[in-house]
Parts: sequence; C-alpha cells; structure tokens
Amino acid sequence: MADPALLEQVTGLRIPALAEHLRACRDTLDAPGTALADVGVIINRDPGLATHFFRHINKSRLDGSRPLISTIESSLNLLGETAIRNLLEQVPVLEEQVTDKAVLQHWYRLIVRSRLAAEIAADWGRLQNDRAPSELMAACTLLPLGEYLLALLEPASFLACAREELAGGHRNTCELERLGIRSRDLGREAARAWGLPQLLQEALDPAAMIGRAQNVVVAYALASAADVEHWRSPAVEAAMELASGYLNRPLAEVSHRVHQVAAHAARQFRLPGVIPPAAKLLWTVLPEPGSQGEAEPETPPTAEPETAPPSPAAPDIAPLKQALTRTLQEGGDANALIRTLLERLHEDYGFERSLLLLPDPQRTRLNVRHQRGFGRETAGLFVDLVRPGLFRKAMEKQQLLWIRDENYPKVAAGLPERWTRAVASANFLLLTLGVGERTLGVIYLDQGGRPIPPELARALQPAAKLLARALQIAHERKHQRKA
Repeated sequence: MADPALLEQVTGLRIPALAEHLRACRDTLDAPGTALADVGVIINRDPGLATHFFRHINKSRLDGSRPLISTIESSLNLLGETAIRNLLEQVPVLEEQVTDKAVLQHWYRLIVRSRLAAEIAADWGRLQNDRAPSELMAACTLLPLGEYLLALLEPASFLACAREELAGGHRNTCELERLGIRSRDLGREAARAWGLPQLLQEALDPAAMIGRAQNVVVAYALASAADVEHWRSPAVEAAMELASGYLNRPLAEVSHRVHQVAAHAARQFRLPGVIPPAAKLLWTVLPEPGSQGEAEPETPPTAEPETAPPSPAAPDIAPLKQALTRTLQEGGDANALIRTLLERLHEDYGFERSLLLLPDPQRTRLNVRHQRGFGRETAGLFVDLVRPGLFRKAMEKQQLLWIRDENYPKVAAGLPERWTRAVASANFLLLTLGVGERTLGVIYLDQGGRPIPPELARALQPAAKLLARALQIAHERKHQRKA
C-alpha cells in the first residue's frame, strides 16, 4: 500500500538541475546577440530547469482560469531576461544535492533516454504536421519525473528498481512491492500539483494515452528499450511497429528515421561528469543490418575473375555553368544569380533542402532569409558569428565546405542546438557568397540527410568559383550603372 507520507512530500520537492546546464544558461544570457530561444534549448533538455520554469509561470493558472503554458519558449518570452536570471539562481544544483554516485549516474541515464525520446517524438510530430513539436519534446524530457522524485525521496528503492529493470525485470513491479506506488503515479501527482504542461499530464495517465500523448509514450518506451536491451530487441521493434501503424508510414521508413535521429543525437549530446556505460545508446547506435562490422560471408568462387566496379562518373556541371552565364548575360543581378543557382541545384543535382543565410548589419549573426524543403522549424532561425564555429569559418572567405559523417563531429560542438534540431543532418555543403574580399552570406545545401556523393562535392568546386566571378561582375555592373 502506498505510503501517504510519500505523496505528501512530492509537492514540496524541487527537481535539481545539472550544474553544467545552469552555467550554460548564464553564459548564454551573457553572450552578445543571444536570443531567449537559445536559453530555452538548454532548459528544455534539463528536467530540473524545465520543471522550475513551468511551475513558476503556471502557478497563477492552477485554478483553471487560464490554460497552462506548455512550452519553455512561451514561458521565457513572458518572463523576460531579468526574471529568467532570478529564477536560475533559485534552482538547486544536482551535483550538490545528490551525492551518491550510483544515483547520479542513473539520473544522467534517464536524461539521455528522455533526450533521445524527445528527438524521436519531435520527428514523428513533424511527419504528422504537428503544430508544436517543442511540446512533444518537453513532455518527453519530463516523462521520467516520478523516477527523479523517487531518487530524491527513496534513493535506495530508486536504485534497486533501476537495477531490476536493467536485469530484465519490471520496474513497476519492483516499485509496487517496495513502496506500494509506481514512480509514474508520483510523477502524475507532481505534474498536476505543479501545473506542468497538459500533454505531460496526459502522457503520465494510461487512460488518456491517445493522440499526441501516444507519440510521447511510445518514443520514450522505444528509447528505454534500446537502452536496457539493444536496438534490435523485440521491444524496440514492437514500438516501431506501433508507431508505423498510427503514423501511417512503412515500418522500414520508421526504422530508418529512428536510427537517423539517434545517430544525429549521438553527435550532439554532451553530458558532464562520468557517463554510465548504459548511456551507450546515444553514441553506439547499431547500424543497419549488414553494416555492423561483422565479417562478410565468403562468396562462392567464380569461373572468371571479378572486376572492380567502375568509379561513379563525375556529375556534368556544364548545364549549371551555362545557366549562370545566361543569367549574367541577360543582365541578372546578384539575387537573380543566386536564384538560378538554387533552382539548378535542386532540379538537376538532387539537393532537396536549402537555406540562404545573410548577415545582420553588425555582422554578428546569420539569419535565414530563404528556405526550400524545410518547414516551420527554420522560421526565425539564425547562427551566431561572434563565437568561433563552422559558420564563422565559412564567412572568412569565399569557399565551398563539405561536411559529412567523417568530419561532422569536429564541427558539431560549435553548432547551436536550435540549428542542429531544425536541420537534423550531418551531411551538407556550405557555399559562401562574396564579392571580392567581402563575404555576403552562406548557402546551406543537403540531400535530405543522405551522404553527398564525393564526386558531386568535388564537381561543384569550379561552379562555386564561377558563381564568385559572376557575383563580382554583377557587382561591378551595378556600380557602373550608378556612375
């Protein structure tokens, strides 16, 4: 039977936040040219920060007179920078409050699971044209809320049931036997008392697990099964089959997208301290069958020696050069040249998505001015040029940068979280626009996340040089007309 004292203690608790996340929030607020959304990205991935901000912004809404605020972004916009700084000072620090290393490591592990689940749920939401994928992500981040509460109230039971789960047992059964209540019920009680988002409350209630809440629950179940077992386990496959049904997508597509999201998260996720081996699910995602590093089966001998497959032919970029030259001859300006370039790259060379990023007057950041192939996730998107990173390097001179799986980890740390979540690709080109020594902006190009063929990346180098020359001619012609 549930201990009444346990339930009474829940509402008075505060979930602590990682020291690194608190420090990152303050550093981000102090940095020039920072948007509140950049701080929101950090808050969204920490259960302590997220619960603290939701509790504060929704405390006057608990009577039902107004709907609960459901995203951190909305909360920050209502609060403003001064209030945000004050609230950050009130959040307890995880590493100071939890001193048991075993408890701390499993806490980290839960954050890893929920982070992966958040990325998966957001991707599924985009497939369904969800109105607010950030709500799905917030609900996933806080879905293990009851386990965090249990870690603070009953650390011995928290560890015992975590170990039972890792050994193949059922955590719910362990919790009921030891405490008479499930951690999920503790989480649901806290979510209601604290005014946490309605979607989270629905996801914590099995009777209400329909619609958007289903995305949250299934994504978290998939991430947990991948962590406890492995990526090819029956539990993972069952979650993917369930998602395939209500997403109305082939199972192969759902499986591919999940593995792609997990591999992307592996490159982006950074957690301080000692990470338990169980957190492997984010950086050792098993590849698709047939590419797991196992020895290939021997092929039967053939009568004739095998010949090596011919190297892929380099793409013909003559049509692209001709299109740029024709635009220039017709008197096209820089805008016309860029439009021609993008049209031809999309139509003739397999590029599915593109972004045109132009600097602000102070040249402190690049703002997205045009997009093709993306949805609302790129609205208001920008990258900082003040801090060192890939885009600052791109803006140093006219060039074509080819980013791929092999070199992406080297540049990933310098990419803002909002960018990586919106773009979700480790394979792309960055083409710097410029006139003379002055750079004008950057064009982002990718093929939907697929690796860009090396022969295509190499073939586009001379096209990039031609574009630079064409922009220079257009610039000189413009000045001649003014004269």
